[in-house]
Amino acid sequence: MLAIQKWARRGLLWKQLKESHVWYCALEVPFLIDDFILHYCIQKRKKSEKKISRSIKRIKADMVEISEGQKRIREGQREVREKFQEISEEAAKLKEETHLISKQSAANELRLHLMFQIIKARAENDYAKDALLTQNLRFVILQINPCACV
Repeated sequence: MLAIQKWARRGLLWKQLKESHVWYCALEVPFLIDDFILHYCIQKRKKSEKKISRSIKRIKADMVEISEGQKRIREGQREVREKFQEISEEAAKLKEETHLISKQSAANELRLHLMFQIIKARAENDYAKDALLTQNLRFVILQINPCACV
């Protein structure tokens, strides 16, 4: 009876035994214990299988959400990469344009300086200096724009 009490306290078997007030002989007790243990183990396994099944479904749903999130992240990264590429190309163009403008500005400054020197030489009636500066101006203009014919 102690063996039955030990295993049957958890479930219906103990209640059934208590309510029926039936005394079992020593030969029937092992079979009752085996049946109870088998029944208990089957129920426990079913419960754990249901838990595992629910967990698997939840994990699958989470995996789907994570997968969608990763797709959105990859798409966002691709868009950022494209925008960054466009910005880099635009920056390179602007840098080149800035360099050309700077180069043109320096050339304009040099030509203006030579023109003012020519005007000054003409004002002082220094024709040799005037001829030299005019020749230098022509040379600078031809270097900047080879198609210009003066």
